[in-house]
Parts: sequence; C-alpha cells; structure tokens
Amino acid sequence: LDVRLGIVHRLDKDTSGLMVIAKNEEAHSFLSELLSNRKVKREYLAVVWGTLSSQQGTIETNIAPKRGNKEMMCVTKTTGKLAITHYSVEKVIGQASLVKCTLETGRTHQIRVHMSHIGHSIVGDQVYGKNSSKSTKYAKNSSFIRNFNRQALHAYTLGLYHPKSNKYMEFVSDLPQDIKTLIGEFENISKKGLPDF
Repeated sequence: LDVRLGIVHRLDKDTSGLMVIAKNEEAHSFLSELLSNRKVKREYLAVVWGTLSSQQGTIETNIAPKRGNKEMMCVTKTTGKLAITHYSVEKVIGQASLVKCTLETGRTHQIRVHMSHIGHSIVGDQVYGKNSSKSTKYAKNSSFIRNFNRQALHAYTLGLYHPKSNKYMEFVSDLPQDIKTLIGEFENISKKGLPDF
C-alpha cells in the first residue's frame, strides 16, 4: 500500500504529533469509517494568545474556504461544513494559555480557525494569527517568541479501535521541545512582572 493512500487523516503543515496511517486497504476502510462516525478520539494541545473567558466550552460553527483564497478557511453562517471543537484551559501562562482542544469533527484548519474566531489565535500561526497585536507587542520581550514561526499546535492524544481485534487503543505524544520552550518563555516573562497588554 502506498503510504499516501494509507493516510487516514492529515495534520496541518507545521502541526506536530500523532496521526493514523493504515497498513492495508481493509484497515484504511475500517479506520476511515471510525473517523466518519466520530469514533476516533483526537485531542490537541495549543498555546493561544490571551486568557479565555471560560475555562471550558464548545465552539460550533460552519467552516468553508475563504472567498478569494481557497488555501484559507473561515467561519460562515450558511455555507460550508459543520465544525465542532471542545476546549478546556489547562494552564494560564502570562499573556497566553495552554488549551486542550478535542475534535468532534475534523475540518481543514478547524482548531486554528476556531481559536482565531473566539479571539485567541494560536501563537506562531502564520495564517490565522499573524495579525495578532499581542504577538507584535509581546515578541519585543522574547526573541524566541518573536521567531517562533509555526503554529504551537500538537496532536497530543489519539484513541481508536484496532482494525482486526476491535480493541480500543490510546496513544499519547508528549509536547515537543519547541513548544515546551515556548511555554517556558511565557512563564519567565510573566515572572518578571512585565505589564499586561
């Protein structure tokens, strides 16, 4: 089986973490059906700008390609496909927050679009967060934050049923070093007592 044909779901470019690749066509069909029926657990960790007003919540919107730029997605009222993201704040780190996002659906760029939609774009997102005023101001205090040029988004937990045994399996991938360092930078700046923006 061609590796590309074995891919059951994709991660955005520059998103780290876990993904599923089927070893054969039978497994691919089984896993794809699980995904379609929302029976695959997918949790992500994201470092987002700001402090969310609620510790947990659900974002439910339609998402569609942006008019004039099909590489970008956007929230729409009537067109597009339903997208549902559940979130919970794991930790507030100065002027950013570590947020766990659980996908109920899996639309293109879903978490990135949803976080931006509620005013808390993902740190380092070059598409949906590059115009963040906090990003510009906060980066003055840290060259690492200023030069962090990928979205701080990591596919953290993946749970699914095995294609042959039907046994439930769950995998966890620790945060990569660059995101750990990013969190440390925010914590260090916060400890210095720099003014909020």
